[in-house]
Amino acid sequence: MTQTRKLTLLLALLGLGALVGYWLSRPKDTAPWLTVEVPRVATAGQPLIVRVIPNAATPATVTADLHWSTTRRESRGMLSGSPAQRIGAPGAPLTFRLEVPAQDELGYVRAIVYAGPTAGWNNRVEAATSDYIPVASAGSGRSGRPCRSNAWSVMRPGRGRSATGGMPTDSVFRSL
Repeated sequence: MTQTRKLTLLLALLGLGALVGYWLSRPKDTAPWLTVEVPRVATAGQPLIVRVIPNAATPATVTADLHWSTTRRESRGMLSGSPAQRIGAPGAPLTFRLEVPAQDELGYVRAIVYAGPTAGWNNRVEAATSDYIPVASAGSGRSGRPCRSNAWSVMRPGRGRSATGGMPTDSVFRSL
């Protein structure tokens, strides 16, 4: 192989690497229909408090569920849920209390927030998910300082399946 061909191949591989890097780190869809306040760390045996501030265009009911994953981020499904709440005045916060039980293999949780005319997942009009929230043991002393953001990943019904958890989504989960 000539020196020119080697240089061309190297530049092509570098260009491909740059494109893949951009694709993986590009900004993801956000959920403009809500702003959420959630702790950066969940504590096993303690409730996780999720504050949701829906925008005016949100449907009548908002529900929050907590899904869990192992320490290797292997999704295990729904961990706990809270009753649906009706939206009052636009911008009025809703508070959800989601239980985080102490159990084996619990490494991370994700809050799933969805809105629709009823409380059912099948009737949702909007849905969003947080990134993984690490779960600390009760005596670890790790801070659960709240993080407020509307940079949650948008989930839309009927747009394929995610590799983690099988829920419809059209973006990778984005950190808060």
